[in-house]
Amino acid sequence: MRRAKRNRGFIALISGVLITAILIPLAVSAGRAGWFARMDVLSELNTTVARALSQSCVAMALLALATSSDPEAYTVHNQLLGVDTRHSCTITEITHNGEEATISTFASMGDSYVSSIAVASISPQIQLLSLQDSP
Repeated sequence: MRRAKRNRGFIALISGVLITAILIPLAVSAGRAGWFARMDVLSELNTTVARALSQSCVAMALLALATSSDPEAYTVHNQLLGVDTRHSCTITEITHNGEEATISTFASMGDSYVSSIAVASISPQIQLLSLQDSP
């Protein structure tokens, strides 16, 4: 009789240890999944901001083409437009053939990078014909 009472306490202790050993990894994996989901959302947001920065560089290049009669406006290379240390946009190249200009830009936001290539008509007026982004 005494022995049965001692075993009941031992069985309860082992059951508690086993249940804890099962629940702790489940809680850790659920927490890790939430963390990775948050990082995926942040990465997507950074890519969206980088895409907007790259497109704003295209707009700046179009503005430079529209407001300048200087032929140098058509040959901008590596013009950096920085917002702060984490946000930057670079007009990497503007090429033209007299009627159309091709504008290449590169933007970064945190660890996300986006390149854009825009084709614009520059004669008789400036008009954006196409814009392609590549993350």
